[in-house]
Amino acid sequence: MVFIHRFGTLPNTHLHFHCVVVDGVFEGDAGGGVTFHPTAGLDASASGEVQAAVRRRLLRAALRRGLLSAHDAHVMAKREHGGGFPVDAKVRIEAHERDGLERLLRYCARPVFALERLREIHAEHLVYERVKPGPKGSVSLMLTPMQLLDRLAVLIPPLRKHRHRYYGVLAPNAPASCGHSAGAAR
Repeated sequence: MVFIHRFGTLPNTHLHFHCVVVDGVFEGDAGGGVTFHPTAGLDASASGEVQAAVRRRLLRAALRRGLLSAHDAHVMAKREHGGGFPVDAKVRIEAHERDGLERLLRYCARPVFALERLREIHAEHLVYERVKPGPKGSVSLMLTPMQLLDRLAVLIPPLRKHRHRYYGVLAPNAPASCGHSAGAAR
């Protein structure tokens, strides 16, 4: 499952993706059932290979579509620490850990705006607060109501473009459905 986020911790533009990946493969059998085969041997080097492949493919796609110049793509390809395409596979939730899976999915599917983080100082000033301090130590953003609306309007996803995408056995029209099979999510 891929969750497309167009926002950061404050109502700001920050396009990024959260992916929940099944830690193995599903195999259909003749009786219409599905068997899960867990993956073995995933480590930091495997995550690094995935990260390099994701960066290479996305930069190539951005170049083909004219979204990046050749120079910018080259600079991004040479950056350290993933070059803007980090892959973090530290979060692992076992199939039986339903509460953990729910927390992860709620985090990935969270909305752009959290009303409980907004407070009104007076009619012309609103404060939107971060959950934790930002890179420069900032914890809140003061805006007028119109500034807040301007920031939120930019974050509205394009028409008929879903924020959540499903692939493989999790896709709506997948030939084999995994149902409640045992597996782990990353």
